Amino acid sequence: ERDVPSSAKLFYTLDSYDLGYMVRGLNHFSNNYIADVLVKRLGAAFPKSGPAEAPGSGTLANGVAAIAKFLREEVGIEDHFEVYNGSGLDSRNRFSAAQFVKLLSYMQSRMEVYPEFLASFPASGLSGTLQKRFKGMNQQLIAGVVRAKTGTLSEPYAVSTLTGYLGHPKHGTLAFAILNNGSKASNSTSLTEFRKRQDEALLRLIENF
Repeated sequence: ERDVPSSAKLFYTLDSYDLGYMVRGLNHFSNNYIADVLVKRLGAAFPKSGPAEAPGSGTLANGVAAIAKFLREEVGIEDHFEVYNGSGLDSRNRFSAAQFVKLLSYMQSRMEVYPEFLASFPASGLSGTLQKRFKGMNQQLIAGVVRAKTGTLSEPYAVSTLTGYLGHPKHGTLAFAILNNGSKASNSTSLTEFRKRQDEALLRLIENF
């Protein structure tokens, strides 16, 4: 509002979709643009969490600072991590599988947001980025019981992750995180192979655990 001339008149107001709707689209289809825009909006909402920038500055720096503050103070992650953006399209980002599981477990304890959070993830073999996964497997066991977010990098080397919840028939809802990092070697494991291994690991958890 500070940059709007005093002579300006309001012509039209367009309400955005609600946050839950946007997050469902983000997680179901892995929309990197929406992820970074939401992080910038977070920076504008929590300007005191960021570096010494103008109050309310909607920047990635302010947004990721707010995320880091949340992970430290609310989730209770004490060991080292690095976050540079919301989309994950940066090889400098550093998180461990244990840290992801701690975050997922924390969200599971927040019943005022957990149902919407869980529903934002695609379902194994049925929707979004997981619709074409888990093919050739026992669909009676695996279809729909994994709700998870994928993560992919192809440069400078292959990185594939799958993080979310498994509805285990014996043990209930389990939080999990599988992070696969390739290398620059010419014979490094491909993204396709990483994804196949992730799918097989989750099926074996259901069958043998």
